[in-house]
Amino acid sequence: MSQWLNYHHLLYFREIATEGSIAAAAARLKLSPSALSMQLKNLEETLGHPVFERRSKKLFLTDFGRHTLEYAENIHRLGEELVQTVNNSSFSDKALFRIGVMSGLPKSMTVDVVDLLRKEFPRSPLSIHEGNFINLKQNLLDHEIDILISNYAPVDQTDLFFVKKFKKEPISFYGTSEFKELANDFPKSIEAAPVVLPNKFSHMRSSVDYWFKKNNIHYNLSAEVQDSSLKKYLAQEGHGIVPLAEFSAKQFVDEGKLFSIGRLEDVYEEYYLIMTKRLLKVPAAEFLVKVLS
Repeated sequence: MSQWLNYHHLLYFREIATEGSIAAAAARLKLSPSALSMQLKNLEETLGHPVFERRSKKLFLTDFGRHTLEYAENIHRLGEELVQTVNNSSFSDKALFRIGVMSGLPKSMTVDVVDLLRKEFPRSPLSIHEGNFINLKQNLLDHEIDILISNYAPVDQTDLFFVKKFKKEPISFYGTSEFKELANDFPKSIEAAPVVLPNKFSHMRSSVDYWFKKNNIHYNLSAEVQDSSLKKYLAQEGHGIVPLAEFSAKQFVDEGKLFSIGRLEDVYEEYYLIMTKRLLKVPAAEFLVKVLS
C-alpha cells in the first residue's frame, strides 16, 4: 500500500456497509451521495482491492470487503471507547464507576461489592444500574457501564467480552416452619409441594426444572418471580418452598424465618463479572476481577 490510510474513508465504508447503500449512508452522514461515492473510491484505491461488488444495482461486500469491515468495526469500537473513557475519566481514582447488576441477584451481593469498592476507592462515586441481561450487555458494549455482575455469562460475541466466574453456590430448598417436616425423606417429600421459583429467563430455573425431572418429582407452582427479594418474601409468608443459594438464605435462616429443607444435588448458582475487552483499563473493574474469586 503506497498511501497512508485515511480513517475517515474506513468509517465511511463501515457506514455504507451498515446502511446497505451509498444513498442511505450519505443521508445519515449528511453528505451527498456523489461525495460519499468518491470517498469509497479513494478507499478502494488506497487498499488496492474492491470492497463492494455491484449486482442488480445493489452493493454486496466482497471477501476482502468483509475482512476490511472487521477492521472498521474494531476501529469504530475503539474510538467510542476512547471518547467514553476520556469523558468519564475512568482512568482516575475520582472517576464515576458504573456497575450493572442483573435484576434478581441478591442485594447482599451488590452491597458486598460496594463495600469493597468504597474501601479501595473512597473518592470514586458509584453508579449502579439494574436491568435484564440483554440490555445490560448492550450497555457494556456501548460503554455506558464499566462492569456487569450476572448469574450467567454471554454465549455470543465472546471475542468482545472478558468473563470471570467469581462465585459458585450450592442451591437448597428453604421454607417456613410449616414446611420443616419436608426435610424428612427429601427429595421425595416435596412431591406436589407448593414451590416459588425464579422465572424461566433465569439460569437457575432451568437447572431446578432439570433436577425435578431427573428425580421424577412433580411440584405445585405457587409463583414464579424474577426478583430474589420478592422470592424470599413470598417464602417467608408461607406461599411455598423456594430454591436459594446458601449465602443468600443465611440471614433468614439465622433469624429463624426460613429453614433448610434439602440441597439440590448438582445444582448451583454461578456468578460472573463481565467486562468488554478494552485497551484502556478501568482500575475499579480490574480491582474487582483481582479480589473476587
